[in-house]
Amino acid sequence: MRTAYTLERRAVYDVVVSPISSWKKQVKKKGADRLEPAVDDLINAATRQTNTPCSRLPITIYFGNDTTDGGCPRCKVAASGVCCELCTPAKFIDFARVDIPNSKSQPKRSRIQDYSADDVDFALEAALHGFRKARTLELRGKAYLRGFGSSYVMPDDVLKRIVDCSHFFKIRTRDELSKETHWHRVLEDGEAVLALILQYRPTPPLPPIETPTPLRSLDQNTSAQAIPSTPSMRRCSKCRQIGHIFLKMRNSIESKLSKVRASLHAQTTSHATREYPPQAPTFWCRKGPPRSLFRVT
Repeated sequence: MRTAYTLERRAVYDVVVSPISSWKKQVKKKGADRLEPAVDDLINAATRQTNTPCSRLPITIYFGNDTTDGGCPRCKVAASGVCCELCTPAKFIDFARVDIPNSKSQPKRSRIQDYSADDVDFALEAALHGFRKARTLELRGKAYLRGFGSSYVMPDDVLKRIVDCSHFFKIRTRDELSKETHWHRVLEDGEAVLALILQYRPTPPLPPIETPTPLRSLDQNTSAQAIPSTPSMRRCSKCRQIGHIFLKMRNSIESKLSKVRASLHAQTTSHATREYPPQAPTFWCRKGPPRSLFRVT
C-alpha cells in the first residue's frame, strides 16, 4: 500500500521540479492551491496517508532518499530510532504544543459619560497610586520600581478606569471590577482595591419607598352600580355665566363695525343737503386699492 502511494506521489513531485511545470501554470489560476504538493503532504501527513502515516515519507520521496544506497559507509547517515510524531507519538509527549482555545467573548464594559472630577475622585486616585506603588515594591523590589515604575501591578489606564467607574458607582464587586477594567490582577489584589473604592465611594442609600394612598372602600351596593359622570358646563370668560363662551375676535369685530356705522351715521345726519345712509359692507380683493370698509353712495 505504501509502495503505491510512493509511486503516485513521486510522479507528482517530478512534475513540480521539471523545467516546464504545469503546476506553476495552475498556480496562476484563481482558486488553485499555491502550496507545493510535497509541502502539502508533509503538513497533512496524518490525513493524506493510509494505514501507517509518516511525516518523513514526503521528504524521502521528494529528495529520492529511498532510491540510493546512502553512499559509502563513512558518509552514510545512520537511521534514527525515533522517526516522527506519527510513527512514535510517545516520544513527543513532552514537546510544547500550540493549541489556541476558543475564548469566549467578554461582556461589554459600561459607557462612562464626561463628568467633572471632585475631591473624592482625586483622593481615590492618590490612594490607588499609593497601593500599586507599595505592591510593586513588595513584589519586584526597589530597583524595579525606580527603573520601570508601578505599572507592573496596575497600569495607568486601569487606574483611570477604576476612578471613572467609581464616580458612577459601577464597581461594587470583584466581578464588576473584572468586567469594567479587564485587570490582570483581579484575583490577587481585587479585594484590596474594592476596599479602597468602598472607602472613598460608599454605596449610596436607597431612596425611600413612597407608600401609596389607600383607595376608598366601596360598599357592595355602591360598587355594583355605575356612578354616572357629570359633564362640566362651559362658562363665559367675560360675564362668568354658564351656557355660552366669549369669542374675543368676533366680539371685537362687531364692536368695531358698530362704531364705524355710528360715526358714518353721525356724518350723514349733519349735512342737510345730502344724506349718507349706511350700506352693507363690501369686500375687496387683496390686489385692489385700499378703501374703506363701507361704500358711501
